[in-house]
Amino acid sequence: MNHTIARLLGAAALLLALATAHAADTTVYMKPGGNDQASGKSEAEAVGTLQMAVKRVLALPVDGGGSRKVMILPGTYLAQTVVVADLPDDKPLILTGSTGAGQRPVFDGNGKGRAWLQLDSATGKTTRLTIEGIEVANYVTAISLNGNRQAQGNFNAENVIHKNLFRDIGQIAFLRASRRRQRCAWSTRATTASPRTAS
Repeated sequence: MNHTIARLLGAAALLLALATAHAADTTVYMKPGGNDQASGKSEAEAVGTLQMAVKRVLALPVDGGGSRKVMILPGTYLAQTVVVADLPDDKPLILTGSTGAGQRPVFDGNGKGRAWLQLDSATGKTTRLTIEGIEVANYVTAISLNGNRQAQGNFNAENVIHKNLFRDIGQIAFLRASRRRQRCAWSTRATTASPRTAS
């Protein structure tokens, strides 16, 4: 009996190991100053924009119970926006911030009129988008999850947004960006104005 139980436990452990092996995530990396012509398959080959990172990872196959993941390295990403659409299957898409040295990545919209992230999916199926560990600031809209308002069955679902920080979202983003542009304009005029010469 003990030998039978041991064999069963051994078989269960083997199956668990195989399942774990097949559940490996498919990851694309992005970093400030990254190159959108790069593969994105490592930190050294990281892309520079979230739109390209999402495009790359959605084009990659995922085995077993794995997920598609965009690993966003720390730093500031200025005025970026991303539209997530045409999901190829029901595999989770995870946008996760890498908190190196305790710092989360920051997307600064600089008063951008569009949403930082827009999910367009009205298939009536689960989209399973996760956004975690990111700071989003100075956008008029942070996140827009768009289904179909005219058809009750055309929705998206099972999306998760957690452990993020959102700052200055709304019209305040426009106002602050406008004030920054005004200050820059005044500074430029002050430094380029020619001094008067005595006649």
